[in-house]
Amino acid sequence: MKKEIIVFGVSAALTLAMAPAALAVGAETDVNLHINDAQIDVTVPTDITFNVGAAGAFTCPSASSYTITNNSIFPVYVSQIDVNMEPDFTLVSQLGFATSANNDVMWSKLQPDTGTTLDLVNYLTPTQPTAGDWDMAATGDLSSGNIVQMTTSGAIKNITKDLSLSTQAMTVLFTVAGGSAS
Repeated sequence: MKKEIIVFGVSAALTLAMAPAALAVGAETDVNLHINDAQIDVTVPTDITFNVGAAGAFTCPSASSYTITNNSIFPVYVSQIDVNMEPDFTLVSQLGFATSANNDVMWSKLQPDTGTTLDLVNYLTPTQPTAGDWDMAATGDLSSGNIVQMTTSGAIKNITKDLSLSTQAMTVLFTVAGGSAS
């Protein structure tokens, strides 16, 4: 009887010693990468001045002086544009401008260097611009540009404001997101 107990004891000890190896399982951990707003670093013009000619046409800065630059280490794009007019000015389409009798009425367009011209009247509520037109590569990515150059155009008529001093007519808000819209 003692012999059986010893054999049983040795069997149980071997079984317990081998159990962890016999019961081991593999496990995976997914590693996810995420861009948050705090990591997006872009330079956007804080002010642009249109000189108003005698006939009301805007003389606008060159495209190279009005740019959005991606300083981030990943691609970004303009996901939304929102135009807010100052109370004393009215923004209409270029077509509507010709027939408008309003005071201080204006039209204005914005065009990225590689994309579709935007009539800013269509952005009086936040709107996504044409996908791909506002994509910017990561800083240091030599395969494509990390800068969007913009050209602007427009005019104003029936002016009642003193424009001899710089007068704010609108604010353009560019919302930028990580990734690409195209």
